[in-house]
Amino acid sequence: MQTQTGAPSIATRQTPILLILKLTIVSVLFDIALLSVSFISDSVESFNKGLAWNMVAYDTLTFILLILLQIGIAFYLMVTWYRETFFAQEGNLIHRKGLLLVAEKRFKLSNVKSVTYSQTFFGKMFQYGTIVLNQQNQNEKFQISGIPDPEHFIRLLEGQQLQKT
Repeated sequence: MQTQTGAPSIATRQTPILLILKLTIVSVLFDIALLSVSFISDSVESFNKGLAWNMVAYDTLTFILLILLQIGIAFYLMVTWYRETFFAQEGNLIHRKGLLLVAEKRFKLSNVKSVTYSQTFFGKMFQYGTIVLNQQNQNEKFQISGIPDPEHFIRLLEGQQLQKT
């Protein structure tokens, strides 16, 4: 991908590991909810045997609704992850996210005073981290979280900045 001036554009998004982590958390929460509903309905059923058939219908309906809600939330998480991108283009670092209302934040690479990155224990294990860019004259920071191989992305940004000057 090239820009209008012919300089290559650099693009990335958050690591898929974070998406998998979010999907796992959603799955565990819905499993707990389903077990709780099942336990409650079993407790009520043991007290009143006449409600047994109603409880079976209630359990089935609850199960279907929880599964549909879980699928909807998982789909939303995947689409929002896919639609959130960071890219360097024509001397700017751009963060774009959103489904229907797309928000865009720009940061001039020529005004960068310092670039730092950090990685947690899991970030080092799965090769992702957080990059922070600080501007020269202002106290404004631009933070990119969950970027795969942050050292490599910083080198690409430095190359983009050198091409622009």
